[in-house]
Amino acid sequence: MNGKQSLQKAIASLQSPAVVAFGNALLDVVVTIRGDELLEKYKLKGDNEIEHPEDVIQQILADLPTDWDQRVAPGGCAQNTARILQWLCGGSSIPPVVIFCGGIGNDSRGTTVEKMVKAAGVQTQYAVHPELPTGIALSLSRDSSRSLIANLGAAGVFTLLDLEKCNLPLENLKIIYIEGFFLTHGLDVAKEIIKLTQDKSAIVAFNINGEYMVEVSLIAISKQPHHHLLGPCKPMEGIERTIVCVGWRNSELLIVTAYYISIFSTFIMQTYNKHGFSEMLCSTLFKYNKK
Repeated sequence: MNGKQSLQKAIASLQSPAVVAFGNALLDVVVTIRGDELLEKYKLKGDNEIEHPEDVIQQILADLPTDWDQRVAPGGCAQNTARILQWLCGGSSIPPVVIFCGGIGNDSRGTTVEKMVKAAGVQTQYAVHPELPTGIALSLSRDSSRSLIANLGAAGVFTLLDLEKCNLPLENLKIIYIEGFFLTHGLDVAKEIIKLTQDKSAIVAFNINGEYMVEVSLIAISKQPHHHLLGPCKPMEGIERTIVCVGWRNSELLIVTAYYISIFSTFIMQTYNKHGFSEMLCSTLFKYNKK
């Protein structure tokens, strides 16, 4: 049985949607920079993630030379993961396998994000916050280095009431993925998700994201009584430098999270064939669909 056939069999055996992802719904602006002058002006570091106010990001955008390559795409760790997973399963040609939950503003950015994510075949459950702008992530890339500057805006708000309004098909879900960045503002939501699914067959996974997430957020979370989040969530996933930050290596990989969909898609196509890579996904879906 080849990869394509086994993937189709796995999808056919599921009651879709089977995966839900919670994260920061952002609009990515990816820029290829030349030289370090812009980074030095705004005291930015390569291979680093930082949050800045909206006005600072607008200043940086205004300073970008018009001849530098730029592109926009839906962003955010979990949102990118949802799009990639749906693509692996067949994209918009099949019913949604993945639901994405996050917050957006009532603005042109939010409209762009929602349109592009839905076009990828993902079912969206956005909480709209008109008083806030849709979040933005500005990526300044040069060779293999990049500096990521973000402002969460509406992406930083997703409440227990928003979760209730999603009316998720808990009985059908096989994987619940919560991105690490979401935990900085949605820890109560994450706890509620785990509480609601403890007696279900779904697995809960989250990733570590940036180093500052380990230094500030996850360490604080792990010290909470009863380890409400870290205890039930297994496994964890993260890029090597964040795994090293908490002393873990070679963690089991159940969901692949992409910072940049372009980089990750290229990696898939160059390192694996599409359906061969999907074998890993199939084994996970089969394993937890039998429970």
